[in-house]
Amino acid sequence: MVWNRDSEFVVQLNRDLSAFIGKGCPAHDEEVFNELALREFSLQFKNIEAYRRFCLNREINPEKISTWQEIPA
Repeated sequence: MVWNRDSEFVVQLNRDLSAFIGKGCPAHDEEVFNELALREFSLQFKNIEAYRRFCLNREINPEKISTWQEIPA
């Protein structure tokens, strides 16, 4: 499944990211950051073939990780 930029998943993720950034650094919550990063990873994994292959070669997918630190870069 590939999400386009008008899908509800992408629209909501953009809203949530904008709200998080808009709060400024002092208000940042590690748990919220982690959740947003994992959602962004899921989006990129599903939509970017080269990145998906990169992750799969390392045996990583959105279902296998639970923290932003595990996202391949």
